[in-house]
Amino acid sequence: MRGFLIRFSGELQATFILNTRYWPELTATWLGFVIVFVALFFGVQLITTGGGVSEWGQEAAIRYAIWMLCLTAIVGLPEKIQEEAMTGVLEQRFLTPKGGVSSLIMSHMAGLLLWLLGTILTFFILILVTQTPIRFDWGILPIVLLIIAGIEGVGFLLGGLALLFKRISAVTQLLQMALLGLALLPADRLPDTWQTLVQALPLAAGLPLLNDLLLSRASLDTAVSRPDFWILLISSVAYLTIGIGGLRWAVRWAQRRGLLSQY
Repeated sequence: MRGFLIRFSGELQATFILNTRYWPELTATWLGFVIVFVALFFGVQLITTGGGVSEWGQEAAIRYAIWMLCLTAIVGLPEKIQEEAMTGVLEQRFLTPKGGVSSLIMSHMAGLLLWLLGTILTFFILILVTQTPIRFDWGILPIVLLIIAGIEGVGFLLGGLALLFKRISAVTQLLQMALLGLALLPADRLPDTWQTLVQALPLAAGLPLLNDLLLSRASLDTAVSRPDFWILLISSVAYLTIGIGGLRWAVRWAQRRGLLSQY
């Protein structure tokens, strides 16, 4: 346990130093997220009338913040692999005694933790913009963790693809847009043929629970008894298990083919 903490703290310090060293890029990234949401929110207000606009704004702030958090969960690992493959760090990770997979995952988790802090700050800015009355409930934490765990499974699969093919930026960008659409558009408003498939995804199953908890529509005890909570739990465990298995298979294949040192 002590060794894990030492290695994780090292990865956390390295991630913090990189982000503070290139703070203008990081600041512009967060500012861009806020500007996009503000444009979407006030754009909808201009073209839509009725009481549904304020309700949409409340849910949109929550959904958009979760999308921002899921964004680094799904693309953080493949982007890190692509970057380190270019700089030669990737091969050095796999030469360490503890192995490259655990080192990559710890580095990714450190980045996710720091990104979480930025997401929380941005979320409060979105709350001020939409004037949403939020009641914080610690019951949201297991829901958020389950959503992130399921999304991480997809991120691990993409990380395996990045190990094998190195350049998969177009794939990650496509998934970013699909994830944004899934976050902002409730699954029950999709065509019937798509609802069953989409609702089996962790993000689609978890967002209604998260909305109801933050907007005081339900308690954690009520949320746990709902079918979508169990769909979220099962799908997140399944995606995470498949993702970790896929990443480990990709690592073994890359080692046999000598792909870790090539870009």
